Amino acid sequence: MTLISTELSNTATIDQQMLYIIQIKDATGRVVYMSYISGTVPAGKAFTFGLPWTPEESGNYTIEIYAWKSWDEPVPLSEPVSQTITVTE
Repeated sequence: MTLISTELSNTATIDQQMLYIIQIKDATGRVVYMSYISGTVPAGKAFTFGLPWTPEESGNYTIEIYAWKSWDEPVPLSEPVSQTITVTE
């Protein structure tokens, strides 16, 4: 199991509700994992969000992370972040 985590900062003066979304694609671009968690980042603070993932096989994967306001209001709170990783046995 691997914990995919990201520290998010809220530079606003009010608490920010947010939706943290992780999507992982294999080398062919097929989505092999998607999950989310919602929470609140306090005003002027940073908070680390994370979700577990267990790769089913070795290979190259692209992790995409999104921070949205909510499912009801799918407004991006930041630019998406992506990172390519290699999983070995």
